[in-house]
Amino acid sequence: MRTRTPALAGVAFTAVLTLLAATTSAQPTGLVRGTIVDESEAPLADVRVTMEMQEDPPLRFFAVSDDKGQYMQIGLPPGPYKVSAERTGLGRQTFDVRVRLGQTSEVNFRLVPGETSAGTGDPMAEDVARTQALTMAFDAGVEAARAGRHTDAIAKFGEALDILPTCHQCYFNIGVEHSMLQAYDEAEAAFQKAIDIQPDYAEAYTGLATIYNSQRRFDEAQAASAEAARYSTGAAGLLSGGNPAQATFREAIILWNASKIPEAKAKLEEVLTFDATHAESHYWLGMANLNEGDLSTAASMFERYVELAPDGQYVEQVRGILAQVKP
Repeated sequence: MRTRTPALAGVAFTAVLTLLAATTSAQPTGLVRGTIVDESEAPLADVRVTMEMQEDPPLRFFAVSDDKGQYMQIGLPPGPYKVSAERTGLGRQTFDVRVRLGQTSEVNFRLVPGETSAGTGDPMAEDVARTQALTMAFDAGVEAARAGRHTDAIAKFGEALDILPTCHQCYFNIGVEHSMLQAYDEAEAAFQKAIDIQPDYAEAYTGLATIYNSQRRFDEAQAASAEAARYSTGAAGLLSGGNPAQATFREAIILWNASKIPEAKAKLEEVLTFDATHAESHYWLGMANLNEGDLSTAASMFERYVELAPDGQYVEQVRGILAQVKP
């Protein structure tokens, strides 16, 4: 028995865009804490601690030590930071720190008068104002995107780029919004610009794979998806919360759309090595085995799909198939 499989271009496009849009929502974060003392090891209160992210956008966070000399800052996006403690008359000390997902970085300071410079004003005021303007423009773009106002979102992300021309996240989100408008040339240019700035940016490769897939440029989609998977599973991808199972599943969908069913099947099996509960991989493996005439394995995959996704989009179809292939 051979069953014709429906094309997946629309399904894949919707699923991937949903994934891309998730990049504008909350992400896993890290924490920095420590103690600040003077040259006699006595705790220092009311010392300002600045955590400056060394990536685009250059975000800054601030904390103040308590009467025990302790401070803490939660909700820090992962990445490299310069963490500084400063108080007038006591000097300034700075450390390079890498904040990691779900982990605590301990940064302790010992401030000694005269060892470092300290001003009476705020030497970073101009940079702080610039960062605030950038954040406001970017957040306005996110809100417009969530509201479905794609043209407004593109304009706001463009304003952020005027402030920080190397904002690869801005280009990425512009690409997503052009994709939603089916302006594929503009989307491709934006995703490529994001990659030019950040060559290991897995999400931008995913964006390219998505628009190539929707245009049936399957070879290019496969190549872009492979790059997305490579950076999602590598150190850079893991640091940014990369999902190797989802990246590999995207590759499988592109291969299927290109009628490369054996290769797609192999990729779907690889997905299950990353995530044995990936429901849609079970569905498409069921379809692959059904096309090969392996009804027993197909039925097993379909049953597992229904178990994992009882309200899934393919449940009714699967139940109809199971009624035909099971004894």
